[in-house]
Amino acid sequence: SHREVVYIDDVNLFLGEELRRLGLEVSDGITQYQVHFLNKDAWEMKFPEDSAQGHDGIGGVFINDSDIESEVGEFTDIDRELKRFTVLLHESIHFFGHGNYINIGDVTHTYRHGYGAKNLSGNGYHLGMFNEAIVDTITGKILSDHAKQIREQFGVSLETMEELKKYLNYFSSIALVSNIVVRVAESEGVDPDVIWDEMMKNHFTGRMMFLRKIEKAYGKGALRRLAMIKNINQKIEDPLELERQKKLQKYFISETTDEERVVLADQLSRKIN
Repeated sequence: SHREVVYIDDVNLFLGEELRRLGLEVSDGITQYQVHFLNKDAWEMKFPEDSAQGHDGIGGVFINDSDIESEVGEFTDIDRELKRFTVLLHESIHFFGHGNYINIGDVTHTYRHGYGAKNLSGNGYHLGMFNEAIVDTITGKILSDHAKQIREQFGVSLETMEELKKYLNYFSSIALVSNIVVRVAESEGVDPDVIWDEMMKNHFTGRMMFLRKIEKAYGKGALRRLAMIKNINQKIEDPLELERQKKLQKYFISETTDEERVVLADQLSRKIN
């Protein structure tokens, strides 16, 4: 529809400005032929075992309209449209993240996209929480930077964090990564904004050596522990896994002392004490 074409144009405009701010080359952007808004039946046919609100991939960006409808059913029509725009922006940022691919037979597999890395020999996915937090941080920053245009187009204010986080899916993950940013900034002797910009820039460039700074700030094994954290809003049924995830999160928060981290690291090395 014309409205969705306008959304795509705005995503390209806003994302292009953020890439220039980070000192990166701006691509031609995403086209309307690469964006697919799917109803319930079409989504279930394309992604039969996934109820996410969106996906990016080699074929473009896919938006699950039916899931957005169910989540924001109590919102106004304007809220619902802004949520659709936010999901499109989030998935487009994923789409333009640096990717590493490998051909196995006739199929092209993504084994790293942004910070997220798949284990092609199994079902493992590493740094998923961190990856989503970075992408949603970029999403939130763009929405905040363009709050005036958003308000003019949708009639919704995004001037405060409380207003903004209503549209972000990974706000809890951003909060956890914020703790990591503060500690890394202290370790490097720089302002936290410098670390945020470096992390956001690396999403697009694929320069993963930055992650060594997390290991330096927290100590040996920190990066492996970070890779094990699942998305914080993900429902976990297994009580042992739930306990492990709580300990992994506690390891990285600012309130945890170095002495407590030593104990947590020992417990995590033995799975769950």
